[in-house]
Order: sequence, then structure tokens, then C-alpha cells
Amino acid sequence: QRDNLESSLAETECRYNNHLAELQSQITCVEQQLADLRAEMECQNQEYKILLDVKCRLEQEIHTYRCLLEGGQQDLIQQGGIGQSSGLGGGVARTSGIGGGGIIRTSHTYTSSSQMPSCAAAEIQVPCRRICD
Repeated sequence: QRDNLESSLAETECRYNNHLAELQSQITCVEQQLADLRAEMECQNQEYKILLDVKCRLEQEIHTYRCLLEGGQQDLIQQGGIGQSSGLGGGVARTSGIGGGGIIRTSHTYTSSSQMPSCAAAEIQVPCRRICD
């Protein structure tokens, strides 16, 4: 009977060891998947930050051009290609360029966050060309 109990105990230990090995394998697999998901999430977070920065800069540039269209055109015409206008929310937009085409260099500063998101001011160069009638 003792031999019978010892063989039963050995068989039970073997089953539990096999089951424990399976569980350990599943845990390792899940941990690897979790690490992969964290890495992918971090990558997507970095891409999101880059895209958000681009969006913010584009919104600032659109706001600058909107200010130029609303009030800066008169200044551009009167001053021969150099204009300055005040924007919404206390912002100031300045543009200089050559009338026949070339590069318009735009810089902008915002002192109020009521209209624009809080982003660092940037200088963006936009090629322009004269449209002939």
C-alpha cells in the first residue's frame, strides 16, 4: 500500500509540475504581450505629441494669416510689402516679403491663451508666388 501511495504522490506531483509549467509559460507570454503593448503605446504617444505640435503650429499660422487678411492687407499695400497687424487675443502678426514672389517670413507672438492654444511661437517659411491675371 505504501508503494501505491508513493506512486500516486509522484503522479500527482508530476501533474502539478506540468500544470505549474503551463501557467508559468502563460504568465511569460502575457508579460511579453504587456511589454509589447506598452512599447506600442509609448510610440503612439510620441506620434500623438508630434502631430499635436504640428496641429498647434498650423493653427497659429492660420490665425496669423487670418489676421493678415482682416487687417494686414492694408498695411502690406501701404508699406510696400511689409505689414503688421494685431490679432485676436492680444497676438501680433508680422510679415515681410518681396512683392514679386519669393519667401514670406512670418513670425507671431501670442500673449493671451483665450483664442489660441498654448504653444511655443515658431517661424515658418512659406514659399509664395505672384498670381498673374
